[in-house]
Amino acid sequence: MIKEKISNLFKGRINRMQYLFRSIGVFISFVVFIFIIRFVVSDIGGNFSLAYFIGVLSIPIFLFILFSLVVKRFHDMGYPGIIALLIFVPPVNIIVKFILILYPGQKKINIYGDIPSKSLSLKKLLFS
Repeated sequence: MIKEKISNLFKGRINRMQYLFRSIGVFISFVVFIFIIRFVVSDIGGNFSLAYFIGVLSIPIFLFILFSLVVKRFHDMGYPGIIALLIFVPPVNIIVKFILILYPGQKKINIYGDIPSKSLSLKKLLFS
């Protein structure tokens, strides 16, 4: 069940707007999570090394989610998800980010799925 849910993170397509809003949403979620951990730890005695440890452990989870968004965005453009690994190459990742935001997806059904919805409802932007 968990393996299926993780696999579904990398299936399908998202358009530029969905990518942008979901990336921002993941970043804000991470910041809120870190603040919550910090305040909870300070309330139970102030052992900030524990908060730091939890924060460091959460980074790969949030990066994994962001990586799945990059894969879906490449799928929208008609490219295989393996190209998303370029996001981890330091000078190249900046160019890749611009491409993901500026380059339009394919205007037809491709092997990765249907055309993403162009609806601007918050629900569709963040969760569909």
